[in-house]
Amino acid sequence: MRAAAGLWARKHLVFSMFRHLNPAARLHVTYERRTADPTGILRGIHRFLGVPEHDIGADGKEMPRHTFAGNWRFQEQGSSTIHEDAEWRYELGPGSTALVELLAGRLNRKLMRGL
Repeated sequence: MRAAAGLWARKHLVFSMFRHLNPAARLHVTYERRTADPTGILRGIHRFLGVPEHDIGADGKEMPRHTFAGNWRFQEQGSSTIHEDAEWRYELGPGSTALVELLAGRLNRKLMRGL
């Protein structure tokens, strides 16, 4: 848990240092928005990149099979339904929650306010 929270904080700290350089050249997509409106987000990405939209399914939640860094689940299943997974918010114990807050909480709140 400590390694994951520290890695998140380091990556997002670097992001926060460069995100104001050229606001017009970036598109911010949150996990929550991506899971709530996959079709809208994908269309927005296509527009942002200036490329034609591809067939993304009726609601954008059923995507063709992909392989992400050897993730076996995406290799074994034909498709994956996109939905928000918030279990981690409720299943972290008090010690893990405190550790994540200590290592990444302040930066997370700063990023969410500034975007």
